[in-house]
Amino acid sequence: MEVTYDVRVWQLEAHERRRGNSYGVRWGVDGQKHRKTFQTFALADGFRAELVTATHHGVPFHASTGLPDQHLPAASSTSWYDCAGLRPEEAVALLVRDTGLPECGWGELLVHATRPETGRHWTNTGHVHHERNLKGRGEDDSRVAPAHPELGAILRDLIEQHGLSNDDILFQGERGGLLAGSVYRRVWAKARRASLSEAEYDSSTGKRV
Repeated sequence: MEVTYDVRVWQLEAHERRRGNSYGVRWGVDGQKHRKTFQTFALADGFRAELVTATHHGVPFHASTGLPDQHLPAASSTSWYDCAGLRPEEAVALLVRDTGLPECGWGELLVHATRPETGRHWTNTGHVHHERNLKGRGEDDSRVAPAHPELGAILRDLIEQHGLSNDDILFQGERGGLLAGSVYRRVWAKARRASLSEAEYDSSTGKRV
């Protein structure tokens, strides 16, 4: 696969839409233009930062895909942008029946609700989590998020290992039920520290990842 160092990354583009804003990242590789759209500024800015960082470190880009060599899916690692890009409160609301995970190829995750951790004093049910509609979307609206094949394999193993049925929560806490916010924040902090360089970790963009 042909690689090149002729890369140019443009500023983010914001697009206002009736169902919420979207943010586009445009970049050119060897004279060929590429574009990718995200639903949140943080995801778009993080992806752009990844491209810019790759150019600063002299990473070659693939002319056909427009992606830096380190970003291409591999057996050992995969960019989390291409896995699903779910918010934590969306992920904890997923049920097993919301997954479409074929043995081969990309899968799908049906995102239809969020369960942010607001505290039992701020909910009508007395529970820590409060179920809401998707951010920036209408009532009962949903969206489909892609699941990378590697992520699909991990989720299939999770479902089989714990004997989960269609109505079970996909990501469960240690004693069952919803996953506590402190757990996924702790895991996410470790992932950020392991994945980002020291400069990226301390940057304003890195803090939003």
